[in-house]
Amino acid sequence: MSISVQVVGGEGIRRAFYDLRKLVGQGIEEGVMEAGLMVLGVSTNYVPIDTGYLLSTARVNRIGASITTEADIGYDAEYAQSVHEDLDKAHGENFNTKYSSEISLGLEHPRRSQEQAKFLEKALEDTKGLTARIVGERILKRIGR
Repeated sequence: MSISVQVVGGEGIRRAFYDLRKLVGQGIEEGVMEAGLMVLGVSTNYVPIDTGYLLSTARVNRIGASITTEADIGYDAEYAQSVHEDLDKAHGENFNTKYSSEISLGLEHPRRSQEQAKFLEKALEDTKGLTARIVGERILKRIGR
């Protein structure tokens, strides 16, 4: 898709900018949601899994529209915040070491080594730079560049 603009007086300029703003807004909406889904996907590598319920509540919601679009990324389990914030709880390899006897007896299941608190923050850190690039690419695609 490409945009060609023929400017004829003040109305032509106004219309050209209106069209451009609309396309940029659409690109931002698409890019923000795509980037949000990517961050959420990365966070699932780190989210601690006991029963699997926390992981099953993963979601990305769009807030706003056009150039004000934001992605609300999170987990809706009632205990999600406490799992995310509790740095003292054993996760991943620390859990496996701490509860090795219980694991060997079948009373606990081993955890994935990468599980940790601050799983959303870790995902944001891992994807730093990629999110802005995705949004920029979607904008450029919308305006035909």
